[in-house]
Amino acid sequence: MKGYRIETLEQFAEVAGAKKAVLATVTSAGTEIRFPAAFVMNMSAGLVLNMLRRGTWLYVPEKKRGRKEKEKKNDEI
Repeated sequence: MKGYRIETLEQFAEVAGAKKAVLATVTSAGTEIRFPAAFVMNMSAGLVLNMLRRGTWLYVPEKKRGRKEKEKKNDEI
């Protein structure tokens, strides 16, 4: 799930300081890959610039459903 788009290195630094992950579009195929923000901060500037141009978002995990919710969903089918 996507959060807000990261557009500057300052935003990257804030996300890395908060120990969050980012979704980055690395290839021209549009495939998004999840990276820890601190890992991206240690990449070369050319790679980070490319990721920012193609699109990088804060990763927000989806809520995990509990056991009872899964059972209800299976019963409804």
